[in-house]
Amino acid sequence: MVDLTASLLEQLFERNPDPILLALPDGVIQRGNAAALAVLGRTAPELVGRSMREIVPEDQVDVWLELVRRPVPIPSDLGLSMRDAAGQRVPVDLTILAADSQPERVLIAKDLKAAQALQRELDAARLQISEDKEHLVLVALAGAAAHELNQPLTSVMGYTELLRRKIPDGDPTAEILDIILSESERMAGLVRKIGRVSKFETKSYLLGSRIVDLDRAGAEQKK
Repeated sequence: MVDLTASLLEQLFERNPDPILLALPDGVIQRGNAAALAVLGRTAPELVGRSMREIVPEDQVDVWLELVRRPVPIPSDLGLSMRDAAGQRVPVDLTILAADSQPERVLIAKDLKAAQALQRELDAARLQISEDKEHLVLVALAGAAAHELNQPLTSVMGYTELLRRKIPDGDPTAEILDIILSESERMAGLVRKIGRVSKFETKSYLLGSRIVDLDRAGAEQKK
């Protein structure tokens, strides 16, 4: 119990940005501050004398009435809500103050909608930062891989071309060397694509997995 003097009540109602209601133990509302009127979509005369049943979701009426009758510490995860003018749930974190010598209860309902929206934005920002880090690692790894692969591949292609010049057409060995050259040139094309990777783009692969789409990942750098 607290000593809720008239001046303290006025300060609570005037200065607190959260919805505040003054209600009797039976759930009849005596007063609401500007924030409460805004959330509930009612004028002061429309709110006074209303039952708690008219401003909270039907499945929470009994919980609210019990809390108003017997004010106790309220768990933050209780999932309480009020109903706005459109009948939509407005999640709130409820605090109830009971006066030592007065029957009225002061209900301070912190509107969690804005806080939840902010949390969603923060979660999205964290995810974006995490993805950005992954993209940077991918680009750096792709550049390093392209550089390291290019050197031995150039040697393979160079030596194969030298051997091919010494082997006459029609020789079985010439056909093998031609295949090596063809596949090496194909590999060189892949290495160039890896070296152009600048963003994280994927495509479907075997058994529902996804792999980096080299064509799209480096598309912006193509000329």
